[in-house]
Amino acid sequence: MVLLLFQRFSTSADHYLYLPMFGLAICLAALMRRMRQRIGACIVLIVWAALTIIQTGVWQNDRTLFLHALSVNPKSFMAQSNLFADALREGNFDEEEITEEQLNGAALAFAWAAEQYDIPPDRLAGHKDASGDTSCPGASLYARIPELKDRVGALLATPPVNLQKICGPDADAIVADIEAGIR
Repeated sequence: MVLLLFQRFSTSADHYLYLPMFGLAICLAALMRRMRQRIGACIVLIVWAALTIIQTGVWQNDRTLFLHALSVNPKSFMAQSNLFADALREGNFDEEEITEEQLNGAALAFAWAAEQYDIPPDRLAGHKDASGDTSCPGASLYARIPELKDRVGALLATPPVNLQKICGPDADAIVADIEAGIR
């Protein structure tokens, strides 16, 4: 299930097309009514149906949605931060300790975002600092936020932050290798 919070922050979200498409559908219906040969209109409807089916793949889950958003707008901070948050949710840091690799990866991603969007590292906080109804990011990660801020600051002290962007099948292959213990 996709959380639709993304749409509140995107001027390119699909929902902006719903109302204009209604007018287009009415025009097409009127055209079909007047046409003696309705084959052309049927072809248009079939093409639209196919495009709709293809587009639903984008809305499969948060990951596919935000990867698509980045393919359309590579500088989308909302898509980048939500993909990163999705990656952090892979573990349960109330039950597991955060590894050095995860902490280094988080520091690198946060430093990159801080550099791109001019965010001071002292703004780094857990979700539970803003909302009392969550334990996010989990006890073991939350306890290390001061250390994470220091790591982010150190990375920002020697710009530029070099974050290798890997998306799509390449990223899936790397994650599979990590899960299999190969990397």
